[in-house]
Amino acid sequence: QQQKTMRTIQTLFVFNFAYCIPTTAAFHSSRHLDSGSFHPGIHRSNVLFITRRPNSSIPSNAIHQFNRANAKNSVVANNEDGTNPTDKRECQILLLDHLNINHQKGQHSLLKAFYFDFLKCAIDPRKYENYSAGKKTVWANIGMNQFHLPEGNPEAQVLDGKITLIYESLDGLRERYERFFDGTSVEMDVLKDSKFDVRGIQTNDQGRIAMQVTDPWGNHFEILQSSDPSYDRAAHLGSQPILDGHPPSEGLAIKDLTIHVAPGSNLEGISRFY
Repeated sequence: QQQKTMRTIQTLFVFNFAYCIPTTAAFHSSRHLDSGSFHPGIHRSNVLFITRRPNSSIPSNAIHQFNRANAKNSVVANNEDGTNPTDKRECQILLLDHLNINHQKGQHSLLKAFYFDFLKCAIDPRKYENYSAGKKTVWANIGMNQFHLPEGNPEAQVLDGKITLIYESLDGLRERYERFFDGTSVEMDVLKDSKFDVRGIQTNDQGRIAMQVTDPWGNHFEILQSSDPSYDRAAHLGSQPILDGHPPSEGLAIKDLTIHVAPGSNLEGISRFY
């Protein structure tokens, strides 16, 4: 299913996974996923899969890299029992801060309609001037996570993989898409001539209620319904700033990212790098 010619490993470096602070997720390739953590439809291909998952070991020679990041960000990564996970040659990730992905230059209207009118991300006040002007980089917040959305040069980037989001309920997304489909959503009307698409709400292979969405440029999103909204928003750990008078994001978090790499790629080496 997935054995096709894919872009080179350099794809991994085009997308900026910035500020990966050590302390509640693990990095896996599909080769090493157990039955409780793999994503549907990808277990036959070579992927880099990044997901929140506690108590997962990684190679010891990757620990030193995470230790340096730990010191740089002044974060202490301890287990619940007070021990440091690096003592057991383990490391955990607290937060994947943002995904940096370029939108098509001159198409702020598509960006706004998808990220803010459909997904209901929150506008980050630090980039509100750009949002209002309709140019340059915009930050779209979803819980503690963000999308950093610079202008392309001039084309948009399309992720060779999947972005998984999690929402308390999918009802709002469904209602907004139905209004778009019926032609009664003025704010989303600009998306009609793009690749924007929604493939309904179904139960995925893991038994999760999910919606499959394509953004205006062809990026694939899977949106899951949360079984524990308080845990998934993780407001007790922190939050992104909110623009005065605006609600927080409807979405709770970027749950994980799936990155496709070429068949035969060195998955262990990729894992060590991250």
